[in-house]
Amino acid sequence: MNRSKNARDAWRSLCADLREDDGTDPRKTDSQPHDNHPRIAGRLCKQVERIIQLALQGSADDQLRELPVTGVEPAPDLTRLQVSLDCSAVAMQDIAPLRDKLARFAGFVRSEIAREINRKRTPALVFVLMPGRPPQEEVQP
Repeated sequence: MNRSKNARDAWRSLCADLREDDGTDPRKTDSQPHDNHPRIAGRLCKQVERIIQLALQGSADDQLRELPVTGVEPAPDLTRLQVSLDCSAVAMQDIAPLRDKLARFAGFVRSEIAREINRKRTPALVFVLMPGRPPQEEVQP
C-alpha cells in the first residue's frame, strides 16, 4: 500500500504544472501535416500537370488541344489544385465558351488523375485562364 501511495504522489507532482503543449500528441509537434509537405505537394502538382497536359492534347476539341498548362499549385492545400492555362492564343470573345468547355472537361480530367495517382481522394480542380505576356519592347541604347 505504501508503494502505490508513493507512486501516486510522484505522478501528481509531475502533473502539477500545466504547459501549453499538454494534451497534444508529441509526434505531431514541430512538423508539417503530411499533405502540406512541400516535397509531396510539388511531386503531386507535377504529376497532375503532366496528366492534364496529356488529356488536353488528346482532346477532340481543337481549342482545348492548343491550351498549354503553365502551372499547377495547391489552393489552399492538396484537396484542391489551381491549374493555370495560357489562353493568349484565344480571342477575347471565345473566353466564355472556353470556360464552359473546361467545366465539362474537368470531370474527365479528374477521373484520369484518379487513375494515375495513388491517393485516397482525388483533388478538385480549379482552372484559371491566364492571358499571355504582352510582347516586350526592345530597349535601344
